[in-house]
Amino acid sequence: MPETVHVALGERAYDVVIAEGLLSESAAYLDPLLGRRHVTIVADVHVAELHLQTLRNTLEKGGISSAVLEVPRGEASKSWTHLTEVVEWLLDQRVERNDLVLALGGGVIG
Repeated sequence: MPETVHVALGERAYDVVIAEGLLSESAAYLDPLLGRRHVTIVADVHVAELHLQTLRNTLEKGGISSAVLEVPRGEASKSWTHLTEVVEWLLDQRVERNDLVLALGGGVIG
């Protein structure tokens, strides 16, 4: 049974949904948030090895296309060089204000 934790930050408030197997249900959770049927995913390379294919398969089954940029894991990727790479990639993907960008992984990616 999913549990939702509300993070109260005024105008920046958000919900965190916690559940086992949530990636396989991600399309249903993301669907109401989408302006267009496409998401961009910025992923930690290690987390991507473990979970990216499940996420992409689920999105595809839900009619949601995706593009992925994998970022090296660890503190070394916290650099202007990697930030520039991510920003330029997002611009190349033509991400707009109402589009959804997913962060797959914690730490650097978040």
